[in-house]
Amino acid sequence: MRIIFILLITLMFSACSKENTKITQNKQDTIKTTESKKDTIPQTDKSKNEAFIVSKIKDALVNNVYKSEIGLIPKEDRKFYFSAIDINGDSRNEYFVAFSNSYFCGSGGCTVVMLNSEFKPKQTFTVVSYPIIVLNAKTKGWNDLVMHSGGKDHILKHIKENYPSNPSVMPEYTDAIGNDCVKLFDDIESSTSYEF
Repeated sequence: MRIIFILLITLMFSACSKENTKITQNKQDTIKTTESKKDTIPQTDKSKNEAFIVSKIKDALVNNVYKSEIGLIPKEDRKFYFSAIDINGDSRNEYFVAFSNSYFCGSGGCTVVMLNSEFKPKQTFTVVSYPIIVLNAKTKGWNDLVMHSGGKDHILKHIKENYPSNPSVMPEYTDAIGNDCVKLFDDIESSTSYEF
């Protein structure tokens, strides 16, 4: 009788142990599932963030920068590319908006619009060929830029409130471009374009 009692107790503990193992296993599966979902959140935020940025740029182009001439711009030329980068050290991005079509580009280069971190127009550059180089050197807290124009690289330094708008009249930049410099619109034709 005593042996039967010991066997019953052993079976009960054994059953409880297996049940605990299943519960622990299920908890681990739940944790893994949650971690997997957590891994996808940044991607979702990234795409939402990109959609927000594109929407703000479209709004700036239509309602501010090209408000008076939006009706004149052919639909097929209402495409832009953008790059976001902090160039004034305030930990908030400025937005370079580039074009590569006949309305915004000519034999000398293309128009590039720069928006501030609040998507307000800061300035427009003309006769620019791509890429735009953001140097590590700064002037008055803003990164120096190198823009290709007229077959040469030119350096633009932030003076007073803005950079010079026409790079072709600025001093030629003859130094080597370091690998640590950021290139904006390096391969613009294979970049994603957006309509406005």
